[in-house]
Amino acid sequence: MTDEADRTDAAKKLAGWYFDDATRHQRTAFANVTAMAALMHGHGSQAHTATIDLARREWDATTAEARALYEATIECLLVDGNISSELDEAWTALDRASAAKSEVAA
Repeated sequence: MTDEADRTDAAKKLAGWYFDDATRHQRTAFANVTAMAALMHGHGSQAHTATIDLARREWDATTAEARALYEATIECLLVDGNISSELDEAWTALDRASAAKSEVAA
């Protein structure tokens, strides 16, 4: 790999860590819904497919901010070589908000 490809891979890996951490509650909810849909409706049935589609739309909606931060983090790492304090604060705030929503839902 080239140095640029290595830098890009490293940036994606670090941004991915932040994304995974900030979306862990949504990922758990998605996994639970998909598992229950398979058990309740039978894998591949219309009801199963509809439930999975709904879960994907919910995932997309609830992780939109994290996806935007993921892209911004990659860009920041490639340009500056580190994560700005603003991005770090945004990730922290997102993680706290996600945890708070998860506690309310539980």
